[in-house]
This record gives sequence, structure tokens and C-alpha cells, in this order.
Amino acid sequence: MKKQAVNPYLPLDEYVPDGEPRVFDNRLYIFGSHDRSHGNRFCMNDYVGWSAPCDNLADWRYEGVIYRKTDDPNNPEKDAMYAPDVVKGPDGRYYMFYGHGSRKPPEQWCINVAVCSTPAGRYQYYGRIELSPWSESYFPFDPAVLVDEDGRVWLYYGFGSGDWRKGNKGRGGAVVELAPDMLTVLSEPGATLPNKYTNTDETLQGHAFFEASSIRKINGKYYFIYSSQLSHELCYATADAPDGPFRYRGVLISNGDYGLNGNTVFRNWWGNNHGSLVEIEGTWYIFYHRHTQQSAFSRQGCAEKITMSEKGDFVQAECTSCGLNQGPLLAKGKYSAVIAANLYNGADTSESICCRRAKGTYFDEETAQGVRTHMIKRFGSSAHAVYKYFLFEGETGIQIRIKGKAKGVFTVIVAGDKTDIPIDIQGKEWESITGVIRFQGESAMEFLYSGTGTFAIRDFGFTEREAHS
Repeated sequence: MKKQAVNPYLPLDEYVPDGEPRVFDNRLYIFGSHDRSHGNRFCMNDYVGWSAPCDNLADWRYEGVIYRKTDDPNNPEKDAMYAPDVVKGPDGRYYMFYGHGSRKPPEQWCINVAVCSTPAGRYQYYGRIELSPWSESYFPFDPAVLVDEDGRVWLYYGFGSGDWRKGNKGRGGAVVELAPDMLTVLSEPGATLPNKYTNTDETLQGHAFFEASSIRKINGKYYFIYSSQLSHELCYATADAPDGPFRYRGVLISNGDYGLNGNTVFRNWWGNNHGSLVEIEGTWYIFYHRHTQQSAFSRQGCAEKITMSEKGDFVQAECTSCGLNQGPLLAKGKYSAVIAANLYNGADTSESICCRRAKGTYFDEETAQGVRTHMIKRFGSSAHAVYKYFLFEGETGIQIRIKGKAKGVFTVIVAGDKTDIPIDIQGKEWESITGVIRFQGESAMEFLYSGTGTFAIRDFGFTEREAHS
């Protein structure tokens, strides 16, 4: 069976959030921060590169480390490097824009630039963009860059809470023009969108700028992508010029599926979000990240197809398990349990399902003898794991590996039909439970449990059932 694309789209032991998707020479490159499994702060690792051919978005290639913290001469403390963006400059070289300074006073935070002759080679430090005269109004954070068709270069950045440690709440997002050298600032900052403290625009109520600037030019319009004051959602605004004025247009995706089709319950652990749009072979995708390990510091990249209307409006995308795949996943072979599109507890509210909480079911990773195992942990009564979507070809066997201490009924729901599997487990070893799914067609698949105790779910596999005469 041909390899399929799932979410998260990179190998499960990789944690690359804040993904900026860029296409160079018919390959899709992802540039993002680099978290660590069970990390205790943001972006603990060096930048790495990943890419895939545009005609096979399941075939990701590791490009290696492309930039280390120590490559920046102004970073002897090895501070975290955040959310890079990469563009091809007027001279044909590739420029990486990034921010760092988490352990420094906010006035010392900055946006720096590295350069390379290839998209995912070893970048070399190039210089610092001088934004300090305006840093109290526009915090130098989360850079995004556009090289326009006329050769002019624009830098977008900002942070919705400004210098919170000094009580200065700032103004929100900013844009400046850069010289063709990709470093020299040519203009004073103009506003992209206000933060929640300065917003007076009724259309922005609840969706004011927070962070995660990104920029795209689509059919002559400028699309500014950003994370709103709600943090879990990526929104967009458009303008007729690169420096605005920008007008709010809507939500692209929420990593909790909040707001999707009117939904007012979080269907995932929610937390900050960062990503952007890319068109590949006529299809639009939105890249974003999810949260794992009861933490904000071990985030994984995901991507979804997103619909754009003839008028240039995007419809909020749904979190799925099949993401970059060309259609639903086949109900054949084995899948990791952690590709669940939604993982939540039935009684969860917007407060209780925050990614930093310490209760309920969650994605995790364990390492034993050098082998990493990924799983859903603490699955109990009221927990939901939803996989979207699978293509079933008729009566299909399912085998699920679990471990823990629990006694009750494990339920698999496909197209409204339930398969109940009694369980009674008491050990630390993985055990298999089996059932039969009777459905033909495309459907979500949901796992539920009713009973006592909790357990982990490692993976599940499908087997064809023999036809009976």
C-alpha cells in the first residue's frame, strides 16, 4: 500500500511548530520553530529542515540541522529562536528571518537574518534588523516577509501584549519596508492590525491581533495571516497594498475546532497557534500546530485542505487525521493512535481543556531502550478520540493495542454504528482487543469507553474479513 499522509505530517518524534510552508523548485519546505519532547520551555532545539515533493506530500525528507543557536554571534546564552520565515531574495539567495531573546529584557528582543544559497542548506548569520526605535509600540517578534512582484521587500512582525513586564501593552502588528539587501529598514512601522487593548474595529471584536504574523499575495490581494487574541485560532485579513489597510475576513482554523460549523466546545487540547497558507497543484492548505504531553512546549505540525471561494474568501478548515492526504485514509494496515484529529473529554469546557492542564486524556511519548513509543494516555470514561476520515470497503476487522487498569466496554463508532468490545486489563504490557466494523464508504471513526479505570492506546490496525457465502 502506498504511503499515506497523516497528521501530524512529520515523523511522530519530531516537534516542529509555527510552520511556514514555502514552495521552491517544486518542493514544499517547512520552516518552523523546534520544540523538544517533554520540553520545559519553548523552542529548545536548533532549526531543522524538512521538505516533500509537491506531487507526494507523504514523502517528507529530513534536510538536517539548517541553523544552530550558536550560529548567531549575538546569542551566547543559546536563547530560543522562534518562528522563522524564509524567502528568496532579489539576489537569488534564501533569507531566514527569526526572532530570539526569551531570557533577555523585552527591549533587547530582536529580529535577525541568516542567509543560504539553497532553501535547506546551512544558513549563515547575516545581520540584525534595526527595529529598536519602535519596539515599545511594536514588539520585534514572529517575523514574516514578502518579496513583492515589483521587487520591494516587506517585513511583518509584532506581539499582542507588547512589553507586558513593564505594563506597556503595545499596539499590535506592524509592517516596515526593507531595502533589497533584506536588512535595512526604509520606513517607519505602519499598523497591520491592532491588539485587543487598542482595537476599536467592530469587525475585529474577539479576533484582534496577538502574534504569528504571516503574509501571502493571492490574485493581487495581500493576505495577512495571524493568531488572534484567542490564541488557538489562525485568522486572516486582506488589503489592496502590502502595507494595508488590512480588513479582517475570518478564521482559517482553530486547533480546538472551536467555531467550526458553529461549534462552541473545544474538541482538542487548545493552545497557541501559528502557521500559514500555501497552494500546491491547485489545492490550498493551511498549516498549523497541535499541543501534546499536557504542555505548550511539545507542539507538532499539522496541515489541512482549505476551501477558497471565487471571491477569495476562505472557509474555516476542520482538523483531520488525513490532512495532506489525497482523500480519506484507507481502512487497511496499522495506524498510530496519536493521529486522532480530536482528543477530548466529554465534560470539557474552554477552561479545562487548556494544553497546560493536568487531567484528562492526552497525547504522549515514552522512551525505553532508545525506542520511542507514541500513545494516547489516560483514556477513561468521557474520553473521545476521533479519527477523520477513513474509507471502509465493507466488513472490516479492527485490532487495538491498549494497556492499563480498566474494566468496562470499549466502543468504536463508525457512521453511527457501534462496535462494543468488553475489556478487563490489569497489567503493564500491551494487550490487543478486537472487533468488527460493518460499513462501506467514508466516515469518521470514534473511540469511547465506559467503565472503571484508565488506559493507554498505542495503535490500531484493520484486517479484511473473509466473505461468507
